[in-house]
Parts: sequence; C-alpha cells; structure tokens
Amino acid sequence: MSEQKKFQYAIYEKDDQIARITLNRPEKRNALNMYGTTEGVAADMLRALTEAEEDDDIKVVILKGAGPCFCSGLDLSQAGLAYGFGTKGANQAPARDDFTIATSNKQLNFVQHVMSILEPGGRAAIVVPDNVLFADQAGEVFKILTEDCDLHTVLRLPNGTFTPYSPGTKTNVIFFTKGYSTENVWVYDARTNVPRITKKDRPLTPQYFAEFETCYGRSPNGRGKRDPKKSKEDRWRSFHISEVKERDFKIDSLKWLKDESLDNSEELPEPEELAADAIAELEGAVVELNSIILMLENSNNEEGPALKSERA
Repeated sequence: MSEQKKFQYAIYEKDDQIARITLNRPEKRNALNMYGTTEGVAADMLRALTEAEEDDDIKVVILKGAGPCFCSGLDLSQAGLAYGFGTKGANQAPARDDFTIATSNKQLNFVQHVMSILEPGGRAAIVVPDNVLFADQAGEVFKILTEDCDLHTVLRLPNGTFTPYSPGTKTNVIFFTKGYSTENVWVYDARTNVPRITKKDRPLTPQYFAEFETCYGRSPNGRGKRDPKKSKEDRWRSFHISEVKERDFKIDSLKWLKDESLDNSEELPEPEELAADAIAELEGAVVELNSIILMLENSNNEEGPALKSERA
C-alpha cells in the first residue's frame, strides 16, 4: 500500500519496502535554496530521509528530482548568503567577523573567504577578473594575503578565455598556499600580444598553457626551482615581495611586456573588450563611492549621539 507525504520542497512516497524522495522545485531545476538550516530544499530532503530512516519496513531509498533535472546545485541567486554576502544590501560589506578588510567588492570578499577556510598548508587557485587586482581595496586584501599565504604564482589568462560566455572579461588565476608568507610572486603573461580566443577560429586549447605548465614546475606549492629563461618570449618573471610592496600590493601593476597591438590600428581591441574595460572601471568607481558612503554613514552614526547631547 502506497503512502505519500508532502513537504514544501520535497515529496516522500512509500510503496511497500521502497521509499521515493522527489526534490520538488522544478521551476528552479531543484536548485538548493538557503533559508538557514531548517528551511529549503536540502532541509526538506533531510526530513524525508528521516522518515525513511525511522521506518523499519524501508529497505530501498530512491532519490530523484521533479522535472528534467535532479538538482542543479546551489541557487546562484542566494549563493552569496552561504558566504555571508548580501546580508546588508547589494552595495555594503558582508557581516563576516573573519574578514579583515570591509569591502562591498564580492570578488575580493571571495578571496578573503577562501583565505579564512583554508587550513595551514591548504592550496587554492582562484579565477579573478582584472579589477580584483587593481580595485580600491585590492592592495589591502593582497597585503594580508601575502602575509598569511604564499602567493607564489599569477597566471594572466588570454583575452577571450571565457568566450562565448564572457568574451570581453579579462581574467587571471592566482595560486597560493596558506601558512607561508610570500617571498616572490611569479607572473606568467599569457595575454599580451597573444591573439584573442574565439569560439570558431581560435578556440582555447591546452597548447596555450603548455609553456606555463613547464615554467610552473612540478611542485604544487610553487616552491620548486624556477627559471625565467624557460619562457622563450619572456612571459615568465619573478617579483620580490619588496617590489610588490612598492606598488601598494596592486598585482595588476606587475607588467613588463609592451602591448604591440596598441601601436597597430588594425589590431586594436575588439569593441566588446573595450566595453568590458569601461564597465570594469565603472564598477571599480562604484565600489569606491559605496565605500565612501558607508564610511560617512558610520561616521554619522558615531557622531550623532554626541552632537545631540551637546545641543541638549
């Protein structure tokens, strides 16, 4: 005899010795929404699993999703809540005590998040857009990163790496290991004077990173012997931490190759690349203005009571 019990985001069905649990949020491809630990898809699935666990007749549990997809992962519209982002509004700093630098820049906050969850000896490689390397508070975040971690490698990715999804966004990969302070930052420039990646004519292939892999070396922590001569086109260089400090820890300033396309009118950047650059600059300006507004609001909140008491 079959039985059925419905939760908000899950359906529990029992048929003899078989329990069927269906994630029931098909309009969102059963993505996991986060409403604390007691509400949402995951919480209802656990409730249904508990029903099966407490029933001695159940021998088999079948999990499935309503619609064409079992589960598409974490709901991206709420992913920031899992990291403490978005709790004060889109343009304000998250409520995270483990973040040393208060900023509304979500990419910089993600870097801080990774730093906070890594165990000593833990490694990370994060894809970040260019603005993370030169934004207003980037220097502050990367100063802490180089103190708490060994930022041993930065890979400047070719233009169009994420074509066709985000063709104009310039991106990098930062590699670091927690528990060691940074002595040298090695930068591999796979972008300057490299033809833009396109979907059909010049698709991204492993060959674009073959030399970088050789330069990187066998040590996953980037602590093996490295030699700039391994790059035939001078794309591999090391910067001592003192040089990084002189540049206010703005990693984007660690450049040395001349962009020859800027001297050739026929090889100027594509319109979408120029637009992406403009957007990045504007987003950086917005972040800076939001930081100033937040600072002024905090200052007013602190001074307000004092001014009132003086007038009284």
